[in-house]
Order: sequence, then C-alpha cells, then structure tokens
Amino acid sequence: MGYDRIIPFPGSISMARPRVYRHDIRCPECGSSRMPKDGASKGRQVCHCVDCRRRTIPDAAYQPPSAADQERALAMYQEGSSLSVIARIFGVSVPAVSKQVNKGAAALSRMRRRGAFRHAGVAGDQPAAVIACDEMWTYQQCRRRGKRRNLWVWMAVAAETDGSRWVDFELGDRSEATFLRLYERLPEARLYGTDGYRVYGELPPDCHQVGKGGAVNRNEGAAFLWCRGSLNRLHRRTKGYTKSVGMLAYSLALLLVEWPSKFYASLC
Repeated sequence: MGYDRIIPFPGSISMARPRVYRHDIRCPECGSSRMPKDGASKGRQVCHCVDCRRRTIPDAAYQPPSAADQERALAMYQEGSSLSVIARIFGVSVPAVSKQVNKGAAALSRMRRRGAFRHAGVAGDQPAAVIACDEMWTYQQCRRRGKRRNLWVWMAVAAETDGSRWVDFELGDRSEATFLRLYERLPEARLYGTDGYRVYGELPPDCHQVGKGGAVNRNEGAAFLWCRGSLNRLHRRTKGYTKSVGMLAYSLALLLVEWPSKFYASLC
C-alpha cells in the first residue's frame, strides 16, 4: 500500500520544503529579485519569478543577433533560403527570423502610398509610359488539392518615360474584385499591356494592348520568374509554402522595395 499524502490544515505549519531564492539574479521581465529555483532544463538551473511568473535560465549566455547578422539573414531569405534553414545557420528560433521578415510591413506601407513607391522622380501625376499587368498562381497552407487554398499575386510593372520602373502588387483570388483593388492604386498610363484574361476588360480600350510577347508584357515574365527564384515560398515543387497571406505580402514588399536594384535590373 502507498503512503497517504499529508496535507496541512489551514494555519498549521507547512510540510513543504522552503523555497531557495537566488538573490544574485533579477527577473529580465520585471526586475524582481525573488527568483526561486524551478527545476532544470538540459542540465541548467531554471528559476521563476514570484511576481510575474516568468521562467528563465539565469546562466544562459544568449546574445541577440547583431545588425550585420540580421542583414545577412534577410539577404539569405531573399536568395531562396527558408526560415528554418536560416534559423539553423544563425542558431536562433524560426519566430526570430519571422520577426525580421515582418519588417516588410513598413516597406509595404511605403509602397501603398501613392507617389512614395514610384522610384522615378516624376513630378505631379504625369502618366506612365507603359503599365504591364499580369497574375501569378501560388497556394496557401498545403499543396494537396483537398486542403490547399489557391492564391494569386497580381502585379503591375510600370515603365516611365525616363526609363525608370516601379512596381505594385495585390494578393487575393483571380476575380475582378482583386484586380480592381490593384487598378485603383495605379496612375494613368499611355499604354496598358496585358494578356487576354477577361478581367482586363476594365482597362480603357483605346490604350489597352493585349498580347503575351513583345516589349509590352515581357517584363511580367521576368518579374514573376525573379520572384519565384528569390522566395522559397514561391518555388515550384518545394516543401516551402505560405501559411499566411500577410507573410507573403511582407516578403514581396521586402523583395521589391528594400532590394530594388536586383529586381529592376532583371526587368531590363
């Protein structure tokens, strides 16, 4: 037969072992010095804070990545490396790498402001020379047909009269509503180049050229080819996939805004 657990009555002397405090450390969250021992993790002592209940390893020699390492990690991400590969190389967690990719939110907001994302110094609302629009298929969550969600990247690449270029994009389904969200942000152009998809019938017919080849739409092929080669989540036949639409938008914004030199060089 087993032993009965002795539970002290209220007001009596507790039978538990007294807490052992380490007064030489402080909680990294609230700064409290009441840090009793709370087990071990991989042979290292773990303490928890009595005030904020945070568990921490006081002897852990964690050093946050430097600014140079963060730039190298983002550069690796833009060259096709996955989040897990970057995390293993730099010895950090996957959420830590995702936090750096989320910096694309600021780049995306700059792109969405009309005039701010136009890399050409065009004064006023001068129409662009050519705007080429096209859509690219990708998927979300899973590649299998039963569980995957089809996702389309609508992209507009504009060529200014001085030879410079700028770009904007929209994520969603392949419906007319998604294209109109992108079209509302575009300035006027002297020529719109698209393929024969029916939703492009909303463009002005007098300046709308339909066709896949030539100088009108060849930039779209280069843009999508470069995006698929640069982002692991857009590769064909890969284990990398997109979990959230926001992460894909941040990744594209980083690719098109933070590192525009390689992108616009690929369009020439």
